[in-house]
Amino acid sequence: MKSLTWLQAAGAVPAAEEHLPQIDRDQACELVDAQAVSAVLQQLTLLTPRALVRTGDGRAVGTRVLGVVDDAIGLVLEPDAPVDAGPALLQCELHDVLFYLRGRLRCADGRVELLGPLRLYKSDRREVFRTALADGRAELHWTAFETEQPRCGHSYVRDLTPSGAAVVPAPGSNPPPPGVFPAELRVGERRVPCLAETRRVPSEAAGTYGLHLSAGETGQALIDVYLSERLPRLVPRTEVDTKALRAVMLKSGYLSLRAGQVSVASWQRCQPLDSFACDRVYRAADGQLLGHASATRIYRRTWILHQLATLGGHAESGQCRAMLYSMLTSVPVIYDGLRASAMAYFDLDLRWHQLFFQDFIRWIDAPDLACIFAFDRFEREAPPEPFAPPAGYEIRLASEADLVGCSALIRAQLPSITAEALDTHPADLRRPPVRRGYRGREVLVLLRDGQLVGVALCETGAPSLSLFNIVNMAQLYVARGGRAPSAPAQRALISAARAFYTLRKIANPLLIAPAGTLQHDAEPGTRWAESMGSFVVTGRGLTQWEDYCRFQFGMRWGMSKQSSEKEDKP
Repeated sequence: MKSLTWLQAAGAVPAAEEHLPQIDRDQACELVDAQAVSAVLQQLTLLTPRALVRTGDGRAVGTRVLGVVDDAIGLVLEPDAPVDAGPALLQCELHDVLFYLRGRLRCADGRVELLGPLRLYKSDRREVFRTALADGRAELHWTAFETEQPRCGHSYVRDLTPSGAAVVPAPGSNPPPPGVFPAELRVGERRVPCLAETRRVPSEAAGTYGLHLSAGETGQALIDVYLSERLPRLVPRTEVDTKALRAVMLKSGYLSLRAGQVSVASWQRCQPLDSFACDRVYRAADGQLLGHASATRIYRRTWILHQLATLGGHAESGQCRAMLYSMLTSVPVIYDGLRASAMAYFDLDLRWHQLFFQDFIRWIDAPDLACIFAFDRFEREAPPEPFAPPAGYEIRLASEADLVGCSALIRAQLPSITAEALDTHPADLRRPPVRRGYRGREVLVLLRDGQLVGVALCETGAPSLSLFNIVNMAQLYVARGGRAPSAPAQRALISAARAFYTLRKIANPLLIAPAGTLQHDAEPGTRWAESMGSFVVTGRGLTQWEDYCRFQFGMRWGMSKQSSEKEDKP
């Protein structure tokens, strides 16, 4: 990975720079893509923000960025106090994203410049999860049992995170007790029983206490309250009118992406039994529904980000998209921390998708944190005739002994983080469903003279979970080169995968294969539908993607007077 901190990239820190602050290697990435660097410098020039310049002698001086030096080789600064020439690190915030620029200060003729070669870094900040609450919006009521007589009290909640709160004692109330104690979070009309633990005690009695909160095994109730406060226009999908929701999905074009989808009513009511799902709809101030998005955990720690649909032409259309992307980029980490990963399937040709997926890959420049891989997606309108494997070939369910070879064949064709996200280790390939409607995965193998030459991972789940039927997907992998199976053998593997779903009364499964590997035309009537991008991002990558999206939306709103709404349509 070449997008690490400047300290790692530069090796030993020169003596003249020993007092410059170190940047946490797990939170910062160096931006090396010319387009990304240019965008940040352009925003610095347009917005002339307040910043902090740290010098090699350990001083920190507030400054304003006035613009770029001729030929864009540096920045012109207006510091609040005199500074000396030498190495420096400029810290500034743009659109709620923290950036660092490393260069050298030059002071001449009353002008202060930070000159290159500049190195630009973006730093992730976990405190972005903190959501400030208005006074009186929320309270925490508690009871302590550390003495013979229980003590009660309540505090006002100043800010909220998915697993904690900053509180101040109410006038005349006892402060939060030490240790662990039962409590109830009250936000509006919502009541969340939880277990609280005092983690930070202020030096003065009226100061702010830091509490860790937990509610149940998954913390679902706390997370729902947190998301409602952080993203107030997003409401659970089950709470909106079905006809209005269907209109959003229809007008946005989402319902036309595939034929034979489930009904919108059954999809809206669907509650997954064995996975977590965050399905939200954007409701504007005038009551109109403008967009929808889903984040669903369907692998061990991988969330599918899907069913993103938005409408343009409304005063809040931009805010709708920004809020939905904020939800998608943060939900996996909110639930699973940095162990999480996320993936999204997208159209490689759409400009909006190129901006938020492909351009981000260039921005972060770290294939171990985020990557894009192309799958071919196939469709057919009429059921095919069954087709048996040709002589010398066999298709059957994989045995336990086959799984290592299956995993090796699959992982050889995928980027590492994509293979991890899809749970392709031998022990994870097969997932027996608990009962109908639960997610499952079965493995079919194609053998030639007893040797493995093809694999079909047949995933199953409740069809109503996804309008795209993404949980009923067959991933087809065939050996390449001299080991590649014949066209009739590949047709037989496709036929066997379809028969697997027909037997389970699952209509219109999704069939995909790594781009250019499967001879789909061997099955008459099967057509290539698209080269479908698969975007995968790790937990650390998600924190960078969240900032990237925040920065992009900030830039776009700054340029909204120069751009038309139709240009922003996803």
